[in-house]
Amino acid sequence: MLALTYLFSATTPVFCFALYRDEGSLSLSKRLRLLSVAASITLGVILAFGLANWIASLGPYWSTMKAADWQTGATSILTVARDPRTISKITTLLGAFSDLTIILLLIALSRQVTDQSIADVPASRFLTVVTKVTIIAWGVWLAFLVVGLAVTPYTYSLARYYALQLRRHPPELSHMLVDAIRALLSQTCFFIAVYAVYIGRVRRSSKTG
Repeated sequence: MLALTYLFSATTPVFCFALYRDEGSLSLSKRLRLLSVAASITLGVILAFGLANWIASLGPYWSTMKAADWQTGATSILTVARDPRTISKITTLLGAFSDLTIILLLIALSRQVTDQSIADVPASRFLTVVTKVTIIAWGVWLAFLVVGLAVTPYTYSLARYYALQLRRHPPELSHMLVDAIRALLSQTCFFIAVYAVYIGRVRRSSKTG
């Protein structure tokens, strides 16, 4: 599952690079522009809350890091780098940069004011292939998150059962639902970005070409 997540995440920079290299122009309808605005605002709110929680968690993290034995040099650095808390902090920060990239893309898409068909160069093959692959990959991941949200109560019951068996504090259902909803909303915003490019550039180019 982790490898699959990384594979889907890798499509983001490739897609943005393909869009950057394309020499044509986008033509988005008013509906797609409004959808891009709504998605950018939604993702921006999610990012703001995520960064606020990330910043709040830095205090206890730094306290733990300061208490570590740094006299062993490189060994201490490797230990800290391999610490799950360090990996989690770095992963969250990289995810925030990915979200910011999509937000900027959505804002740019919302500012495309050309509705009518215009003479334009065809979309590059690179952009066409990457966009189609990305829309399929992100669509599959979006469907997976929808199913995940639907089965969250069942997942919670299993997690609670095993936690009680191990005499540990069970997770909160509200926290699991919030995480599932946040992931679904974020992925929906991602999907809107690539869908807008597909409709406003790739499909339009194939029709006019």
